[in-house]
Amino acid sequence: MKRLTRVIMVLLLSFTIGYAGDKTEKIEIPADVTINGVQVKKGNYEYSFDEATGKFVLFKGKKVIAEATAKAEPRKSRVKGTELIVIRQENTSLLKGLVLPGQDKAIIIEQNLQTTKPQ
Repeated sequence: MKRLTRVIMVLLLSFTIGYAGDKTEKIEIPADVTINGVQVKKGNYEYSFDEATGKFVLFKGKKVIAEATAKAEPRKSRVKGTELIVIRQENTSLLKGLVLPGQDKAIIIEQNLQTTKPQ
């Protein structure tokens, strides 16, 4: 019984680690930006994007920094490096989207502009 319990625990742990690894990407944000009303300081982050649900989540470690609705849009060509799509609105830089190297889709982030506290 103990052996079966150990095997189940190992399988569950492996599934959890594998699932998290498949869903996250690392990204460097070179300047302060706003995502869905949340001020994000420049730095290294991870994000996940679920194309089926349209959920984009930016986090640092285990802490969620910002969440937004997003969609994937096809591009005509692939990029060689990471591209961030940033637009200026008044005195704010809004992260509108991103494209990863070798991808032919851009992740376009919707800005609902909810007012929330900075990170």
